[in-house]
Amino acid sequence: MGDVSKNLNSYEILPPDYKHLNWRYFIDGRMPVIFQFLRDKFGRIDINTYKFGGASKYRGYRPPDCKVGAKYSQHRFGRALDLCFVDVTCTEVYDWILKNQEEMYKLGLRRMENAYKTKTWLHIDAMEHGQNNTIQTFNP
Repeated sequence: MGDVSKNLNSYEILPPDYKHLNWRYFIDGRMPVIFQFLRDKFGRIDINTYKFGGASKYRGYRPPDCKVGAKYSQHRFGRALDLCFVDVTCTEVYDWILKNQEEMYKLGLRRMENAYKTKTWLHIDAMEHGQNNTIQTFNP
């Protein structure tokens, strides 16, 4: 049982120095809802993998002193996750989300990066953009 949602643990979305803190101080509450929905639908998803010897530690929240990513990245506001799917490809999930935008919008998803460009991960975030029931894509 996860401490964030049914099977999402805080170490998956917080970097090592933050994993012992309450995730609610750092992560937008919509992100665990979106994540859990996608994990239930598509199976195993990796975010941060450092706990088990992996190199990833900033795919969720990125603290102010983190050198990874842009200065005003949605990760820094706790509104973004970079997801690595194990049982399906990122492009399959990306295409499914585009076909089911209204449903995903209701869960809180607002934007995602073009998975055909990133290939090995899918960036999702909850940054408002003013277009109801539309998931905005970027990095065309």
